[in-house]
Amino acid sequence: MKHRFRAIVALTIALPVIGAGAWLATRPPEPDNAPGVSASPAAGASEIAASASSRPAAENRVNLRATESNEIQWGTNYEAALAAAKEQNKLVVVDFYATWCGPCKLMEQNTFTDERVRERMAGFIPLKVDVDRQRDLAAQYGITSLPTTAVLAADGKPITGAMGYLKPEQFLQLLDSPKAEGQEPV
Repeated sequence: MKHRFRAIVALTIALPVIGAGAWLATRPPEPDNAPGVSASPAAGASEIAASASSRPAAENRVNLRATESNEIQWGTNYEAALAAAKEQNKLVVVDFYATWCGPCKLMEQNTFTDERVRERMAGFIPLKVDVDRQRDLAAQYGITSLPTTAVLAADGKPITGAMGYLKPEQFLQLLDSPKAEGQEPV
């Protein structure tokens, strides 16, 4: 009886660990030099800024035009997005997300594929921030819940935002809110 109990406890602990290891083994490796990925939490924001300034200008551009499939072309470089917002006199829409976040994936599948949302996003600079890779940036904006959508001025100051899953109609309301519409980017 005692040995059977130990075996059950061992299996209860071992199976999830083995499963997690198998899942991790199937994921593609994360590059060590990705912007925002750092052993030091304080280095993430400076790495993002350094990567933006060290790359050729063509790489730092934020593509606002939808592809032929009419998908939103999200940028991932914070500094480049703010520069594009300033240059084009637009606001930045930031999608703070994580690859493991279920509601984030639902927004990707349901909200960001909606034709009305794609059309409306052409008037903004779209930016995705993976909170696991850009921890300092997420901390800078006090992100505690995923997904979080923020509308920023060209100087990075928050104008409006919402936490949690947003249906297409809710997302459009956020974009059309008086705060987002009435704000004149610098």
